[in-house]
Amino acid sequence: MTINWKKTKRIALHICFWICYLFFYSFLYGYRTGTIGSAMLQSSYTLPIDMAATYFAIYFLIPKFLLKRKYVLYFLLLITSTVIAAATTRLINYYYVIPRFSPDYDISKYPLFTFSFFILTYNIYPVVILASAIKLLKSLFEERYKRMDLEIQNQSSELALLRNQINPHFLFNTLNNIHTLITRDSDKAADALMRLSEIMRYMLYETTVELVPIEKEIEYIQSYIELQKLRLTNPQNIHCKLDSNMRGFLIAPMLFIPFIENTFKHSDKNNKIEPIIITLELNEKKIFFSSSNPIKSKHEESLDKVGGIGLKNVKRRLELLYPNNYSLDIAEKNFTFTVQLTINLYDN
Repeated sequence: MTINWKKTKRIALHICFWICYLFFYSFLYGYRTGTIGSAMLQSSYTLPIDMAATYFAIYFLIPKFLLKRKYVLYFLLLITSTVIAAATTRLINYYYVIPRFSPDYDISKYPLFTFSFFILTYNIYPVVILASAIKLLKSLFEERYKRMDLEIQNQSSELALLRNQINPHFLFNTLNNIHTLITRDSDKAADALMRLSEIMRYMLYETTVELVPIEKEIEYIQSYIELQKLRLTNPQNIHCKLDSNMRGFLIAPMLFIPFIENTFKHSDKNNKIEPIIITLELNEKKIFFSSSNPIKSKHEESLDKVGGIGLKNVKRRLELLYPNNYSLDIAEKNFTFTVQLTINLYDN
């Protein structure tokens, strides 16, 4: 038989609550007269009434009326149930508890419902209100955790979708490049296939986690750039500076590759003067990435597209992974397209 520890814990907490409640009221009413034990015994007879009123409030009134914003019905039923509980408690005290514990007390001289009845009604409210407050706080925390968990799940799903949008586009372009290279230089094509296999292994097996070591990402970027150089007639026009000293940090996988891919895709291939510049370095515990490439004055494809997924999706991924901890500046000026991205690693 499997034990439901969650249910057992909840029952134990409820038992502790009512034991504390019984001790508190017994001490409160029996301390002055020195009859704490007697007060505890008397209170135990009416304790089930207090429990019934409390559980009626937290398991019926709160979910059925209060949480559904039916405030008038909630308060009317709360008052009614409390008065009924007080009346029941009064009847038990009048006909059973008083005759048993105070046989010399002539109850026939006192009416059943006196002013003390209203005091009794008032005394039931604290435990009902206290238990209701605990129930409400618990419900609020549970709802908050559900929303947080749902947000995390949505973010994870969205990040997975964004990664999947990047991979097919990169693979499609690279295979086309290799196909073209085979007819011109088989040795370069073989080298390109080897680098592509390394890149695909990284994308398939190492980017499924949320964060990867920065050095792994740098190796991936280096392989990607070398692969791009193989298809260019002037690879010396690519200036790449990747800080090899960046170690011991974790970064989101394939975060920079859409910008790098965009740099090669939209670069003016006929420009022999302006180079393609790619920089990735660490400075003051922040990662700085920048890229720039010459563009034609008129080109068919809009620069609003990055890596086939669009700037909007790249920015969305940054917002999910590094909220309030990144800055991204994209500009097109004097036939040069530039990207500058700064990420604060330590505050994430």
